Amino acid sequence: MTPQDRIAHMTLGLVEARQQNRLFAPDATLQDLSPEEAYAVQAGVARALGWFADRPRAWKAGGAPVVSGAPLPQVLHSPAVWSPVSTTATDATDAAQTWIVEAELAFTLARAPQGPDLAADVAQALGTVAVSIETIDTRLASGLAGAPSAWKLADQGVHGTLVLGDAQAAAQFVARSPADWATQAWSITVNGELAQRAQGGLPAIDPLTAVRWLAVHAAAHTGGLQAGDVVTTGAWGLVRARRGDVVEVRFDGVGAAQVTLGH
Repeated sequence: MTPQDRIAHMTLGLVEARQQNRLFAPDATLQDLSPEEAYAVQAGVARALGWFADRPRAWKAGGAPVVSGAPLPQVLHSPAVWSPVSTTATDATDAAQTWIVEAELAFTLARAPQGPDLAADVAQALGTVAVSIETIDTRLASGLAGAPSAWKLADQGVHGTLVLGDAQAAAQFVARSPADWATQAWSITVNGELAQRAQGGLPAIDPLTAVRWLAVHAAAHTGGLQAGDVVTTGAWGLVRARRGDVVEVRFDGVGAAQVTLGH
């Protein structure tokens, strides 16, 4: 296949999987899909499904040492209900029963990043921060464990939905050092019972690492970040939840967010 054929095959398969509520098995020759091809697939899926009138207004970004990202079609506000589409369970005994729910922090821009060094300026452009929850869902028949990383990146980073808690001013958090972020306490409860509590845990340590990367990536791919855009910045921890479960994430000094997995 030519690069254009590879992108077209992956794009069509993911679009049809979303439209028909089914899973998609990419051609085995796409095992070596590149990150740039994956980003082209993301854009093609978004165009085909009409997600964005002009450009994305919400993003996920994260990972370490390599950061990646995806534009998001929907942001919900806590408390929210999200109905999963496909299973992300890696254990066959749990098939179609559990989904990954991640504890994250999301930032909203007060203005567009400016100047020749967007990565340096974007932190000063942040207006608010909020606790966020990302649910993970895939259209890939191979699931999370069996899919190459670029396939998952093409599948909008295996994103389900984003739920935002109440926002507060970001200034004090922008001023934090990596050492400060390493002591940030957070917790996850499922149906009111504590599932995880820890300090730190974000692979990149500083969540602004993802925002800085995204400022450059968005400028190259979608015209750049603008005021009001939301960026969630990677998982501090996660739980597996079932339909009907209520998951709440709290970050000390930041706030909380809640999602219920619908039927």
